[in-house]
Parts: sequence; structure tokens; C-alpha cells
Amino acid sequence: MTMRISHKISLTTAMLLIFTRFSIGQADLVQLNKNRVSINQTAMITLGGWALLNVTGSGILMAHESGEKKYFHQMNMYWNIVNLGIAGLGYFGSHTESDSLSLAEAFRAQVNIEKILLLNAGLDLTYITTGLFLLEKRNADKRVKGYGRSLILQGSFLFIFDVALYLINNHNYDKYFDILEDLSLSHDGISLRIKF
Repeated sequence: MTMRISHKISLTTAMLLIFTRFSIGQADLVQLNKNRVSINQTAMITLGGWALLNVTGSGILMAHESGEKKYFHQMNMYWNIVNLGIAGLGYFGSHTESDSLSLAEAFRAQVNIEKILLLNAGLDLTYITTGLFLLEKRNADKRVKGYGRSLILQGSFLFIFDVALYLINNHNYDKYFDILEDLSLSHDGISLRIKF
């Protein structure tokens, strides 16, 4: 009889501890989801700020320049009108993301954003390379050289932006493993490690 009572007490205690850890894990997960959304909103504000600065600045300067500089500013404007659209869609689209994603959904969203950023960084290097090619092209006119310089500038900014954003997101990604390391799966079932 004593053994059953102590067994019931330890089972009740164990259930309470599991429920407590699960609640803490859920709170951690909600915070991670909020962090991911916040990181990406801040990134879209940064991209939008860069784009707005370029559209406004290059729009003003283009009217007062000629030759290669005029085309440099023209490409900056065109390029950043697109960036402004991407930043706006990304920022306002992030407001529809839920804080209550499951661990699997949140992890998938985190991995997807990191894949996109790595792909973008590769594309950014392509923009820089294309710009360098246009600058070195023989018999290139002023428009081609101006566009080439713009591609180098915009590609360089985007490369730094995408790599920095990847590193920040990757730091958030590592925190998912803090939640996962408390759970282990074996042929006997699922076990939960509880830290005090």
C-alpha cells in the first residue's frame, strides 16, 4: 500500500513537472516566433529605408547630372522602387504571421527564411559580378557603365544585408534546439529532461 501511494505521488508530481515544463516550452516557443517576426520586420524597415533614400536621393541627383552619373542614379532609382515594394509587402505580410505556430511550423518557417537569405546572398554576388562585367566591357557607353556601377553598389548593400540578416536569424534558429534538447525519443517512448 505504501508503495502504491508513493508511486501515485511520484506520478502526480511527474505529471505536474511535465505540464509545467510544457507550459514553459510553449512560452519559449511563442517568444521565438515573436523574435523571428520582429527580426524580419526590422529587416524590412531597414530595406525600405535604404530604398527610400536611394529613390529620393537618386531622383534628385539624376535631374542635375549627365552622362555616366545620370545613368548610375537612374538605375539606383529603378532598382530601389522594386526594393521598396518588396520591403512593404514583407513588412505588412509579417503582421499576418501567428505567434502560436507549433514547434514544427515555427522551425519550418525559420529554416525557410534562412534558405531564402542564402539564395539571395548568391544572387547578390551575381549582381556585383554583372556590374563588374559591365564596367570592364570594351566600348561600353556611359549608360552601361553607369548601370554597372549601380549594380555593384546595390548588390554590395544587399549582400551585406542578406548575410547579416542570415546570421541574426541563425542565432534565433539555435534557440529552437534549446527547446528540443529537453525532449528525447527512444523505442520505450518519449522522455522529458527537466532542468531546475
